[in-house]
Amino acid sequence: MADPRELRTMIEAEQAEFTELARRLTTEQWQTPSLCRGWSVHDVVTHIALHIHTTAPQRIRELARLRFSETRQLARHRPATTDSLVAWLGSEALLSGPTNMLTQLSELVVHQQDVRRPLGASRTIPAATLLAVLGFSLTRIGSLSVTPTLRRAKGLRLVATDLDWIRGSGPDVRGPAEAIVMAVHGRSPAVADLDGAGTATLERRIQP
Repeated sequence: MADPRELRTMIEAEQAEFTELARRLTTEQWQTPSLCRGWSVHDVVTHIALHIHTTAPQRIRELARLRFSETRQLARHRPATTDSLVAWLGSEALLSGPTNMLTQLSELVVHQQDVRRPLGASRTIPAATLLAVLGFSLTRIGSLSVTPTLRRAKGLRLVATDLDWIRGSGPDVRGPAEAIVMAVHGRSPAVADLDGAGTATLERRIQP
C-alpha cells in the first residue's frame, strides 16, 4: 500500500488538475453527457466534489435520507453556480486512513476521465497514480468501495502495455493502464483501446 503522504500528494495533484479543467469549461461543456450513464459533466463534478469532502458514514447517512437515490443527492446541489462548484472541487479534501485515501484517489482518477474522454481533453496520468489505482481497485475492499471491478476482471489476465503491470490469469486483455482502469470500472468506451482474447468477455461484463 502506498505511503499516506504519497497518496495525499497524488490526491492533491488530481484535484488541482480536475479543478483547472472545470474552470475552463464552457456552458455547453458543463451539460455534455459524461461516461457515467445519465450524468452530465456537471453531475460528475458535483458528485466528486461531494465525495472527497465527506466521510463514508456521512455519505451513507445522506443517501439513506434520500432513499439511496444519487439522483436526488445531485439535485440538491444543482442550484449551485459553476464557480462555487469549481471552488468546492478544489478545496482541501477530507482524508483519513490509507483505504479512504485510495478510495478518494480512485474516484478522482476515474471521474476525471469520465469527463475528459467525452470532451476530448486527454492528459497523461502519472504512472505512480495509475499503479496505485490499479492495485487498489482489484482488491476486495477496492471492488466494494468503488465499483465491482473484481467481477469484471475475474478469469482474465490484464496487461498494461505502457507500465510494468500484469494481474490475473486467463485470456489476455492488453492496453494502456488508463483504459484498463476505466474498463474494469465499467466504462465501455475504454474497451476500444484494449485488445486480446479476453476483451470480448470484459466488454460483455460491462454491459448493463
